Amino acid sequence: MSRTGCYIDMLSPLPRGAQIHVRLHNQKETFESAATVIYVSPGLGMGVAFGANLEANQQEVLDRWLAAAKTSR
Repeated sequence: MSRTGCYIDMLSPLPRGAQIHVRLHNQKETFESAATVIYVSPGLGMGVAFGANLEANQQEVLDRWLAAAKTSR
């Protein structure tokens, strides 16, 4: 997970270039974004890039999660 995208584990990943909607949950918060599949690892998962124009509140959620992950190391 990063500010620009994430990796999703799945046995049947979608093809490169597929447009998807990502919804991630962490405790009581949800992050949502349009995304594009940028690489595929067949049988393992796919890397996705979040849409360029995240809503401000969604960027805040993502930044808060990343900051929490960084301090928990």
